[in-house]
Amino acid sequence: MIIHLRSIAKTLGHLLTFTGAALIVPLLYAAYTNQTDAILAFLVPAAFALAIGASLSLTYKDAGSWITLKDSLLLTSLSWICVSIIGALPYLIAGLLHSPFSAFFESVSAFTTTGATVFLKIGDLPRAFLLWRSFAQWIGGIGILVIMQTLLPATFENQGSLIKSESTGVNTDNIFFNRKNTSRAIYAIYIGMTLLQAVLLKLSGLSSFDSILLSFGTSASGGMNHRTQGLLHLTTPFAEGVMALFMIVSCVSFAVYFAIIKRDKDTIRRNTELKAYLGIAAGAILLIAADLYVTRTYATAGEALRYGGFQAVSFLTTTGYANADFNTWPAFSRMMLTLLGFFGGCSSSTGGALKVIRIVILSKMIWRSFTTRIHPNAVVTIKTNKKPLPSSIANGVVSYTLTFFLLFLAGAFVLTFDTSDFQTAFTATAAMLCNTGAGCGQMGMLGQYYMFHPLTHLFLSFLMLAGRLEIYAVILPLSRGFWREKL
Repeated sequence: MIIHLRSIAKTLGHLLTFTGAALIVPLLYAAYTNQTDAILAFLVPAAFALAIGASLSLTYKDAGSWITLKDSLLLTSLSWICVSIIGALPYLIAGLLHSPFSAFFESVSAFTTTGATVFLKIGDLPRAFLLWRSFAQWIGGIGILVIMQTLLPATFENQGSLIKSESTGVNTDNIFFNRKNTSRAIYAIYIGMTLLQAVLLKLSGLSSFDSILLSFGTSASGGMNHRTQGLLHLTTPFAEGVMALFMIVSCVSFAVYFAIIKRDKDTIRRNTELKAYLGIAAGAILLIAADLYVTRTYATAGEALRYGGFQAVSFLTTTGYANADFNTWPAFSRMMLTLLGFFGGCSSSTGGALKVIRIVILSKMIWRSFTTRIHPNAVVTIKTNKKPLPSSIANGVVSYTLTFFLLFLAGAFVLTFDTSDFQTAFTATAAMLCNTGAGCGQMGMLGQYYMFHPLTHLFLSFLMLAGRLEIYAVILPLSRGFWREKL
């Protein structure tokens, strides 16, 4: 199977042009607020990205309009890497970071909606950079290629394979891959949720700047902090309730929102993943709140529910915001948060990690194995949404889950060379692969990774990209077999 490099180069040109245009947002804010040092830091990479993007687009404007699945895998990995490199340049030009690997980590963390940082005192950064970090995660939340497909003219005839290579989760509803109007509708829903949340946070008493940046982080399931103390002493119970609500709704599959728009109640009622997702959220909230109250971590049940519930939702949706220092909580609550980070939100949503649908399918397969052990001749069909699940999807879920945990174990092993704390190595790897950012260990509730070596930052960037792109788009182009013409 031949790789169409000219078509890939043309699309990368479009994408770099879009990235350069995105950098104009913090550039204009820096100019408006007289942050003279930040103006040059954003002007140079914006001009560079626009120039390179325009050159590629014009040079390969006559490239073919067909793309294969192999092309899309390579294009996906190259897109995220190139965009992250451009996004890292402002930190280096401004002198905020001196290591290219650390700057790349900061950029990848934003675009993959991980929310981790290498900065010790985040609040000391110029506001234009705080805006760029949050805006970048908002862009990454919906998916770089989905945004490009929405805003630019059609690049490929076979756009389904392009978006499918980037989409997260097991998409049993096939909503992403049929027509361009679908991605436009997704983007409209995404913008609408962000704007509505920003208005509600503003009404709760937060400043406009805080409201916008927190809305970016919540809608994208990113959790990128813009204050040194995170959410501590910043939000009110009402604001936390708004954020928790939008964290939950942001990680509901877009298929559900399409069903709501079409008033298709049957699709919503039989949605297996939605029921499981809401059930897991409710159960986790109650269990963690009960543990915090019983252990007297908080004096009242209301406080236990407020802090425990917010953290449960934050980790389940892989957002990673923290309204309390959960590292001081009892072991049960900390373990629950770590496990929730592996679950993630629904498929075809902004959340990361394994996704609830995979957990559901694996649970059904385990239950079927017990049943067939007792009744060897029984034929037990696994169903999702009240429909039989194709064996190819079930096998894919098992393969992906095994690959995920093998990469997780390998990552934790590598991190032990840069930290003597096993808990830090374990939870940091989980935070990177699941795109949660925060964790139990040295990185703490703010997801700070400044203690690691720059080379470790590069490795952690690889884990974040692998988690965001569901491993295959990152791993396969590194294999020798990928580059063979015949497979």
